[in-house]
Amino acid sequence: MAQQYIGIMIVSLFVAAVVDCIKPLWSKNGAKVEVAEIVSMCVGVVIAVSCRINLLYYISDAYIQLGAPKFVEYIFYVMTGIAMGRGASFLKDIWERVQQVAGGRKAEEKAEE
Repeated sequence: MAQQYIGIMIVSLFVAAVVDCIKPLWSKNGAKVEVAEIVSMCVGVVIAVSCRINLLYYISDAYIQLGAPKFVEYIFYVMTGIAMGRGASFLKDIWERVQQVAGGRKAEEKAEE
């Protein structure tokens, strides 16, 4: 049961990082995405889908075994491709989010004491 919650948390952090990456595409007053960034994300998606690279393999495999539709696997491929297109800054963003969650948990534990 705890593994399911951890999986959900990892996927939600990953999704939040992907959305932050593509948010400037529809933001009217925010930072604009450069053509090079769009091209790098598209190339990352093409590589991830064609080579079946999935950073969240263990999580997506578990969902598919539980009866999720097969297209869920391709959603994870696309998310991985966007991450690949963003490069190291994407992993840095995810790491910072994990630290924020862990820091929030530590603050809650101190408040309970």
